[in-house]
Amino acid sequence: MAKFFLGQRVRIVRAAHIENVGKCGRITKLFVMRRRSAAMVDMTGPGDWSYTDDLEPILPSGHTASTESFQELMDRLNTQRVEKVEEVGA
Repeated sequence: MAKFFLGQRVRIVRAAHIENVGKCGRITKLFVMRRRSAAMVDMTGPGDWSYTDDLEPILPSGHTASTESFQELMDRLNTQRVEKVEEVGA
């Protein structure tokens, strides 16, 4: 399952309003609705939010969705940076 973030471009693949299927937009807010992850999407049409299960990320050609959250990526980057500094200092 993809991790979503603010500003991410997404496509709606399932929707309560069938005319929204296939529409694209950017995530403007992430929240929990009825114990499920949901997102506000800036698009034209009825309804202004979707469950994230109903969204797919729009990725540049050749890219794949991340399985890590933004914080996990930043923590890993910081750990690698500290290890590199320790190598240089040794």
